[in-house]
Amino acid sequence: TDWVYAVALTPDEKKVISASWDCSIKIWDLVGRKFEYVFNEAHTGYVYSIAILSDGKTMMSGSSDKSIKFWDLEERKCTEILNYAHKQAVRVMIVGPDDKLLFTGSDDKTIKIWGIKKKQLLHTFEAAHDKTIDALVVTSDVKILFSGSWDRSIKVWDPNNYKAIRTFEKAHDGPINDLALTSDDRYMLSVSGDHTIKMWDLHLKACVYTFEKAHTHNIRKIIII
Repeated sequence: TDWVYAVALTPDEKKVISASWDCSIKIWDLVGRKFEYVFNEAHTGYVYSIAILSDGKTMMSGSSDKSIKFWDLEERKCTEILNYAHKQAVRVMIVGPDDKLLFTGSDDKTIKIWGIKKKQLLHTFEAAHDKTIDALVVTSDVKILFSGSWDRSIKVWDPNNYKAIRTFEKAHDGPINDLALTSDDRYMLSVSGDHTIKMWDLHLKACVYTFEKAHTHNIRKIIII
């Protein structure tokens, strides 16, 4: 009944899960093309982010209530709550390809790395950006993490040694809302409130093409198939 802020596809590509500002998380059956289930009052605030493990059985969600929740999609219940996971809203979350690490970004300008198995905080990049962090993406070997922020910059991190590597200042003329990597980790796409889509060559460490006026309004999400 309110804005849908995040969607995720299950690994078997049979279901889509959506998260909303109405505090709910919904499951949709793509095969039958119908609504399947709703977690009403999944959080006490807007649900901004969701991520699903590769087994399709476990989901995580992040909210303006500052918590991270773990969900059993088969039993359809919450199994763990990390209260005050961030000091402000949990805007974005992604899972590493090996399902070992969860990366979260927040309005509190920090990036956090969590161990999924023990549900424990491993590291915090304090003051990672000057404004809200709304985009994260990690390479397939989990050696490089990228973050995008409303401060218009893209930053590059070493998530294993907990080090900052590089900053692309003024990567866009507006807030950066999402990032996506090609399957070979060679190129990255970024989208922004400035209505553009940019393509970055990660070998050259530079923007190589800009789709000007890609849309007439704020571009929220991008996906590479």
